[in-house]
Amino acid sequence: MGKLKNHYLQNEDQSLAAIKLGELTDLSAQIEAWCNRCGHYRMMAPEHLINRLGPLISVPEIGVHMECESCNSKDLAARPVWLEPMPLMMMAAE
Repeated sequence: MGKLKNHYLQNEDQSLAAIKLGELTDLSAQIEAWCNRCGHYRMMAPEHLINRLGPLISVPEIGVHMECESCNSKDLAARPVWLEPMPLMMMAAE
């Protein structure tokens, strides 16, 4: 029973993996970033960030490499935002 549970948990972890910047270019998505200190908010195109950070970085990790324009804090969070409805294939995988 233990091996079966571990196999199930590994598959579940893989399905919950964070999306990478390179995967967003074909999905009509933007990156939403906000400062956890002052609340400053900004939407960015993934292409801009890919040129700076590379296509293999996951979206939540972006905040580690950014600095707030308002208060210079490095405590930022980021997530993808789909401008169009998610493709049916992605919705079925969730």
